[in-house]
Amino acid sequence: MALVAGTAQPQWIARRRGPAPQAGKEAHYASVAGTGLRLPAGSALAESEWLAVAGVDLTSGRGDALIRAAAPLDEQTTLELAGAWLAEEQRTVWEGGRLRTERLRRLGAITLTTTPGPPPGPAQVADAVVARVRADGTDAGLAVLPWDEEALGLRARLALLHEHLGEPWPDMSDAALAERAEEWLAPAVASLAGQAGGSGGPGRPGESASSGSGGRRFSLERLDVAQALRALLPWPQAARLDELAPERLEVPSGSQVRVDYTAVVGGAAGAAGSVGSAGSAEAGRAGRPVLAVRVQECFGWAATPRIVEGRVTVLLHLLSPARRPVAVTDDLASFWEQGYPQVRAEMRGRYPKHAWPQDPWNAPATRGTGRRR
Repeated sequence: MALVAGTAQPQWIARRRGPAPQAGKEAHYASVAGTGLRLPAGSALAESEWLAVAGVDLTSGRGDALIRAAAPLDEQTTLELAGAWLAEEQRTVWEGGRLRTERLRRLGAITLTTTPGPPPGPAQVADAVVARVRADGTDAGLAVLPWDEEALGLRARLALLHEHLGEPWPDMSDAALAERAEEWLAPAVASLAGQAGGSGGPGRPGESASSGSGGRRFSLERLDVAQALRALLPWPQAARLDELAPERLEVPSGSQVRVDYTAVVGGAAGAAGSVGSAGSAEAGRAGRPVLAVRVQECFGWAATPRIVEGRVTVLLHLLSPARRPVAVTDDLASFWEQGYPQVRAEMRGRYPKHAWPQDPWNAPATRGTGRRR
């Protein structure tokens, strides 16, 4: 019966999952075709690792289909009967945050053997990182990449341009970056893996993996995410990035102050309702670029800075000499008239060495201390 059934339907040849069951327990099998099967509790066939299945009940409603008729097989006969289903493959897998390769010998959906493979090459490393970025769950997604301040800032600047100017400025959402990962992430990872000796396995940020005998070590932590993202910059518009969304803005004191764009992608631009806050109702909303600067550096500044061809008003976080926020505004003119008198009254006693003029419109902006007036 085994030879007849196995020859007629080799896809129904099945291998037991795990050891023989204890008395009174069902035995569960996996077929060459991938279907889960089970033997009734107490079946003498459960002692056989391999079965040629001749009949199943697919309507049993209990998960694995119930085997109604089968005969035992040995592995050698199994491979002869289902030889057309034999295949070998190599795959990359994550294990404890490390990437490795393994060779699998399979009979259809049944894995016969698994052996270690050679260290993954640059293309395999890149494919594995892209797959990990696209995966769901913990320890997956874009969070596995080593996002530093530069990368977060560039992503936020591009997100702002995409929001207000549209194409060809790239979409910086998680979904869009994952979808286009072959364009920007894969080449950067492959290049880094190649520098590490042509093979290796990336771990979580901070981890490293061997790149093979005598080779250097590869670590995903060394990936320059900002440089990778620049592969998505449109040409020739890319030349206008610093003009449209500058990294720094000059304030009246002459200082070049860095603009914080991170709220554009993921968070509130700042806490509204600080002491002396003034401006429009939008002043504390999320998604605004922020310029944090001391009040003394802004004296005489009437026009709140605007970027992205004048479409976006920068949210100002005006700071005390100790660099603590005393006001949040996107309307400087309103602040000088309405909010500043309260700030001056509260701050001049705390910081008497700094300038707190009654007329901020005409006072010189200063980076350091100034005589109290």
